[in-house]
This record gives sequence, C-alpha cells and structure tokens, in this order.
Amino acid sequence: MSTQSTLPLKSNSSSSSSNSRAWEDDVSKILARLFARRDSELFREPVPYEELGLTDYISIVKTPSDLGTVKSRLESHSYQNALECAEDIRRIWYNAMLYNAPGATVYVKAKTLQEFWEAQWATRSEERRVGKE
Repeated sequence: MSTQSTLPLKSNSSSSSSNSRAWEDDVSKILARLFARRDSELFREPVPYEELGLTDYISIVKTPSDLGTVKSRLESHSYQNALECAEDIRRIWYNAMLYNAPGATVYVKAKTLQEFWEAQWATRSEERRVGKE
C-alpha cells in the first residue's frame, strides 16, 4: 500500500520537472516573437523615467517590469513557475496602460502587445494541455 502511494508521487514529480523546463522554453519562444516585433521596442528595457523627466512615474507604477528583465530572469531560472513569469509579462502592459492615457501611442502599443501575448500564451497553454508538442 505504501508503495502504491509512493510511485505516483515519483512519477508526478518527474513529470512536473519536465513540464517546468517546457514552460521556460515556451515563454522564451514567445519572448523572441515579442522582441522581433517593431512595436515592442519601448518595452524591451526599463522605462528611463528620470531621463524622460517623468517625476511621478515611480509613484504611479509601483512595480516596473520590462521584456529585457523578464528575459534575464527567465534565462537565470529565477521564476518559480510559469504563472509568476506570466504575471511579470502582464505587468509590463498593465503599467504602460496605467501610466499612459488611452489613445496614447504607448498605451495603444501596450494593448496590442498584450493581446498578442495573451493569444500566444493561450495557444501555448492549449498545446501543453493537449500534449501536441
């Protein structure tokens, strides 16, 4: 009886480890697609708010995020799981839309990239669930 409960745990643990690496590869591919888009240029590095004289930026955007930082954290395996990484990516778009007015260039690009990210992420999630990869 104890053998039966131990075997599935080992199997799930091993599978979980494989899936952990797989999500990192998935996100890495999506990030490469994001970096390849011309409209992602503003989101590749931290906002140089001091240089730009955006004195209120840090009081409005409490947790800055950018694609370059996410990529570095992903490459150094700093994320515990896929949802933590996805949260940082979503924060990029959220911050841009929080700080910039609807209709502003940065807002529109963030909204477009958010939609692109969510579509890519949903496709990745579906493929992972169905096991198509």
